[in-house]
Amino acid sequence: MPDLVFSLLLGLAVAGSFVPWGAPTFWLMAAVLLAIALGVRRRGGPRPPTPPALYWVAGALAFYFLCYAVSAAWHGDRLSMLDKPVRFAFLALLVLGLPRLRPQGRVLAAALVLAGAVALGWALFDLLYNKQPRVGVFVNPIQFGVFSIAVAVMTTVLALRLPVRASARAALLAGSGCAYVAALLTGSLTIVTAAIALPLTLLIARVPRSTRRSRTAVLGVAVLAVAVLWGGGQHMAEKAQKAVQDVDLFMAGQPDTSQGARIANFLNSWVLYRSSPVMGVGIQGFDTIRQQMAADGRLAKYAASFDAAHNEYLDTLAKRGLPGIAGLLALFLVPLWAFRRMYRDGDAEARAWAAAGLATVLVFALACATQNVISYSRGANMMLATLAIALAMAARPRAGQGAPARSS
Repeated sequence: MPDLVFSLLLGLAVAGSFVPWGAPTFWLMAAVLLAIALGVRRRGGPRPPTPPALYWVAGALAFYFLCYAVSAAWHGDRLSMLDKPVRFAFLALLVLGLPRLRPQGRVLAAALVLAGAVALGWALFDLLYNKQPRVGVFVNPIQFGVFSIAVAVMTTVLALRLPVRASARAALLAGSGCAYVAALLTGSLTIVTAAIALPLTLLIARVPRSTRRSRTAVLGVAVLAVAVLWGGGQHMAEKAQKAVQDVDLFMAGQPDTSQGARIANFLNSWVLYRSSPVMGVGIQGFDTIRQQMAADGRLAKYAASFDAAHNEYLDTLAKRGLPGIAGLLALFLVPLWAFRRMYRDGDAEARAWAAAGLATVLVFALACATQNVISYSRGANMMLATLAIALAMAARPRAGQGAPARSS
């Protein structure tokens, strides 16, 4: 029962990210605390071997927090600024306790499908009832789109790789279809960047021959493609055309557009980093300097109104310098390596979840190129929850390693 509750908590952390009252932070922290409690309770039992990859992932999570904390202390930032990075340190404790847990694969897969349905449900509610031109405003349409793509890519990979019945494969594809359409309805071009994670993942983790021969998989992917194109293809085409116009205006000296401000912030963040290349200018310095530059006419006022660079990497360089970017790169590169290793060493089910983990890390790493994702509360929660789900299943002990046999 405790393992079922643990699985449900992680599932709620993901699904809860798509509604205003979903409380993803609560569910995620509850899962961490339960994992620690289960590890203590089972201390006397046989301990399965901990995959070395888990130690590396836990170290990367702790390192990210440490780099953030060092930068905050250096610049005299408020302790409240650590509320998001400290979650990564807490998750490091969960990762180390994973070998003693027995997460329920069916529950976690169902939770991801539910998350896709919730994402589309809220998107339609925003569109039809709230009359919002861009859905997911309660968190930020770009963030909402990235979350949706993360769920969509994970469920697509699981549908193509998990050794499950045709009905379960169809359910996973349906969940991914819902999430893809929800993402398209946000009108965010960042989701295009994030969606590149799917082909990259399938290049690394190829679809098994049995799945390629499955009529359910072939038909499901075809229906999924049609649904996605019908559900938001035209909307995204209009957004792409508008983005091209914004870039043309920026090149003509008119930066007060969405894409123009984004490009201006990219360039400005690099300038700020160059002014303090070791430790950055700090969060408060970032805002203060930019406002002064706007007053002097060196930065458009619209661009200066943003408190972030719209690029996690450039934002980190400008605010936290070399320690910050070292922690951020470790946060993405180490889990990518770990999932690749677990994919190589695992059985069929472990390989499927490792591929899904690889996909979700790629989604967030790519999305961070055009948006600050994990700097915000729900973005941090979503990345950590999806990472925990994939790690929990990919690293789950096999039969004969001190834990019950794996079951999907």
